[in-house]
Amino acid sequence: MISAIIPCCNEYPQVLFTVQSVLEGGADEVVVVSNKSTDKTNEYFGNLRNPKVKFFIKDDILSHWQAKNLGIQESVGDLLFFVDAHCIISKDALDDLSLFIGSGHDIAHCVIHYMLDNKPLIYTPRFEIFNYRFTGFPPSTVPFKVPVMSTCGMMCSRSVIDEVGGWNTELGIYGGGEAYINWKHGTCGYNHYVHPMALCWHYAEKRGYSWNYDDYMRNEFIAAYCVGGEEWLGKMVENRKKKSRAEVVDAVALDVMTKCKSDRDFIASKQIMTYDEFCNKGER
Repeated sequence: MISAIIPCCNEYPQVLFTVQSVLEGGADEVVVVSNKSTDKTNEYFGNLRNPKVKFFIKDDILSHWQAKNLGIQESVGDLLFFVDAHCIISKDALDDLSLFIGSGHDIAHCVIHYMLDNKPLIYTPRFEIFNYRFTGFPPSTVPFKVPVMSTCGMMCSRSVIDEVGGWNTELGIYGGGEAYINWKHGTCGYNHYVHPMALCWHYAEKRGYSWNYDDYMRNEFIAAYCVGGEEWLGKMVENRKKKSRAEVVDAVALDVMTKCKSDRDFIASKQIMTYDEFCNKGER
C-alpha cells in the first residue's frame, strides 16, 4: 500500500493538481498536511469527501519537515511517497518506484524536472559543507545510486522510518532537512537511488514558507551534529563564522547540541560508518 504525503503552506490551488496526480498514479492513500496555511487550503480539504484523502492541520510550528513527520504518523501505507505541493508526477512513477523498492532496494527518487526549462536535475553532494547543489541528470536508462537527492519525489519503505526515524523534531522552516535525512540514511547503511523512468515535474517555485537565514543555518547545524557529531558541527561553525557574527553562531551551535543530543546518540547507535567514512567510500 502506497501512502503519498504532501506538506503544504499556502499552496492552494497548486496542491489540488499534486493530489490529483498521485491519485491518478495509483496512491492508495493521500495525506495532506497544511502547515499554518491561511489561504483556501484548510477550507477546501476540510470539506472534501474523498475516502482516499486524509487532511491534517499543523499550526504549532512552521516547518516543512515537521509537516512531513505528521504525515508519516497519520499514514498507514507500507510504502511512503513524499512529494511537495507544487509537483506533478509521471503516470507510472509510483509503480516504477514501488517495483524497484520491492526488488530489494531501500529508497528511490524521481528525477526532478523544472517545468519552465524542462531540464532534468539531480543533486551533487558538497560533503565538506554538509550541502548539495543541482546538477544535470546523467543519461541513464536504469536506476543508479546517489549519495543525496531531493526528498520531493522520494519513496521509501516504512521499515526504514521504523528503524532510523523521520526528520529531527528541531528542524525549522525550510532547508537542511534533505542533508539530514539523506546522510542519516547513508551512514546507517541505506542506499538512495534515482529511477530515470519516474519523473516529477516541479512546476511552481512559490512556497508559503518565508526564507529565514538563521533558521536555515540552525537546520544545517542540526544535520551536521546529528549525523557527524561534534567534529562536523565544529567545522560548520567555523565555516559560518566567515559570514556571521561569532557569538550568534556559537549560541546556535550550543542550542543545537543541547536540544539534539538524544537524536545524535540515537543515530550514532544505528550508524554502521562515520560521516567521514561515508564520504570516502566512493560516494563522491
